[in-house]
Amino acid sequence: MDDSNLLLGLLAEAMKNGLRDANGSLSKLNVENVILPRLNAKTRFPKTYNNYLSRMKWFKNQYNKINELMRNNSGFGWDPIGKKVTASDEVWEEYLKSHPSHKKLRTECSVDYNDLQLVVGVGTASGNDSMALGADDTDANILGNEENTISGMEKMYRCDNLEDEEMNDDEMSEEEDTEIDDEFYKAIKILVMAVQAVTHVVNELRVIEAGRQIEHPLNPRRINNAFGYIYIHRALNDDPTIFQRVYRMYPDVFRKLCNILRDKTHLEDTRFICVEEMLGQFLQIVGQNHRYCVIRNNFRRSQFATSENFHKMLKALNTLSKYMMAKPGPVVPAKIRENTKFFPYFKDCIGAIDGTHIPATVMGHDNSSFRDRHGNISQNVLAACNFDLEFMYVLVGWEGSAHDSKLLNDTLSRRNGLKVPQGKYFLADCGFANRRQFLAPYRGVWYHLQDFVGNGNDPENEKELFDLHHASLRNVIERIFDIFKSRFTIFKSAPPFPFKTQVEIVLACVALHNFLRKECRSDEFPIEEESASSSSSPIVEEELEELVSQT
Repeated sequence: MDDSNLLLGLLAEAMKNGLRDANGSLSKLNVENVILPRLNAKTRFPKTYNNYLSRMKWFKNQYNKINELMRNNSGFGWDPIGKKVTASDEVWEEYLKSHPSHKKLRTECSVDYNDLQLVVGVGTASGNDSMALGADDTDANILGNEENTISGMEKMYRCDNLEDEEMNDDEMSEEEDTEIDDEFYKAIKILVMAVQAVTHVVNELRVIEAGRQIEHPLNPRRINNAFGYIYIHRALNDDPTIFQRVYRMYPDVFRKLCNILRDKTHLEDTRFICVEEMLGQFLQIVGQNHRYCVIRNNFRRSQFATSENFHKMLKALNTLSKYMMAKPGPVVPAKIRENTKFFPYFKDCIGAIDGTHIPATVMGHDNSSFRDRHGNISQNVLAACNFDLEFMYVLVGWEGSAHDSKLLNDTLSRRNGLKVPQGKYFLADCGFANRRQFLAPYRGVWYHLQDFVGNGNDPENEKELFDLHHASLRNVIERIFDIFKSRFTIFKSAPPFPFKTQVEIVLACVALHNFLRKECRSDEFPIEEESASSSSSPIVEEELEELVSQT
């Protein structure tokens, strides 16, 4: 433990001195030339780079244990002197019931958690920005929870007035400490009060004039305010096919969604903009991956108004999102019930679960934890869906370096986690371990659909046959991901928003996808093939159906 603490202290010092690279970690050259010589000078046995790598794995394991305990459970703290996790006996007993393997955390001394956070926390996925969406609850910001906002002019007036008051208080406190003639002091005070009075009157006149312009608009920009209304309603009355291509839904479905937003959320028409225009702007951004400058030109709105409308619609959709999530039904899904290859063997299966990566924009230099195995900056999204191509649960916001199994553990431990009915299960791929309520395929045999497509590639034994049927059922999660990303092209590249907003956009689009599946079941959105090896391409699907029917 002494060597570990010594190494951790040297690493933390190196991090503070800026020795880490752009990925947030120390290079091999710095470790061998800077860290290890200083470490070996203070230890009896010399350490090599392999010893360093082994100890780094142990550091990450310790950090993940403590971080998971501190983040997902209340009542725990950290003692920096004793270097222990602290909690009451009742809290420990309750925690150890579900985590019996963590008994050592209660008694043993660990390395310094703050240093661990500095050394491995930068490049370790923690899920601190993760959000979940299920049929019961959502973590996203919803419309109506925020405080009542005030106008920009009123904010300016309040800030100026507050600064004047603070300045006046400071000036008066300094003047009280000095020996100044009483008459001069009174004159200064009267002058300050006069300036405040004039400022107050001027600001009041500005507010009155602004209200007068709203009641009796004289500004020629009033014409532009009506342009967006005309633009969206002209599109609604135009060719439905063209409207669906641009806004990802048909006009009748669009109008129905607008009525739901008015009835179920706090979103409403204002003097200058209607719900239809706000929804149209939002759908062009997420469906066509348009930037604010394009929306500003299409609807003749300022960039500030476009941003305000986008975030209002984002919160409104996330307000409805939990009501749009699919729930497991009491009967066997039709896809299984009507196919003898699946029934009765998979009669208790209610869907599939898997993860997908969505490009992300992360500010700052410490973004190594967001790099996936391909080296791209992304967020990892875990989703469960049914066989009707509807999302049942979504966990978003995890760093791209996080493994799918880590997301599943987080999903099951959350307050609003995934609830699997008794006796039911989801299909999972080889990235997940076989466990209760989650069925993975056999390992070491063919599994991917492409393995079975072609002459002479039929299953040769019962394990390969099971994996073929398992893969053909689980393929629904691959299809829903492809449809989702093709419908909302904003996820083809990194969205230019703060990361928290990116996470909330995914949740809102999940709700939109489910709404469209329920309202327009026949609308099979065309999948844009990203690669020839995609398991959900139309050619593979047709050959798969023929192969399954033959086996």
